[in-house]
Amino acid sequence: MPGVTAHTASMASNPNMSPEKARAYIDTVMGYMNPRIMAALQLDQPCDLMIPDCLGVPGGTALPGTPCDDSDPNTLDDTWSEGCDCVGIPDAIAENQGLSASVTLMPNPVHDQVTITSSKARILGYELYDATGRRVRTANVNADRFTLPRTGLQAGAYFIILRFEQGNVTRKLALD
Repeated sequence: MPGVTAHTASMASNPNMSPEKARAYIDTVMGYMNPRIMAALQLDQPCDLMIPDCLGVPGGTALPGTPCDDSDPNTLDDTWSEGCDCVGIPDAIAENQGLSASVTLMPNPVHDQVTITSSKARILGYELYDATGRRVRTANVNADRFTLPRTGLQAGAYFIILRFEQGNVTRKLALD
């Protein structure tokens, strides 16, 4: 029959068909067929097994918040961050107490910059960590006094590890 379309033929066999009934019919067929198609093609595995972890292993266990090793002996409790960086919290247990007493940070809390001085030894360098343990800045100083600008740092708590020939000193910085 020329001029007969699929729509015309279906309306002749089912005159009460409406767009709503058609969508319900399709939903019923899809609800019945899709699980069977997924099983037949073996696609019924959980999708999260295919997501790579922080080391790039599909379905691996190196996920944000789980333990890792950042290979830094000066940090504790290393964990994977949300950005998949392995970070730890600076360890200040083995500080040189005499050296520690000679270090001052002014002003603290910091608004624009902080001046760090040591009256007993030359500061070789520093590492600055945010509250999550992520290293945000590091530099060599080789002076007994230096100024650390706040440029690019968000408000919050930070830890600074000052490196000396005699050991390290860790201080807390607050940025307002």
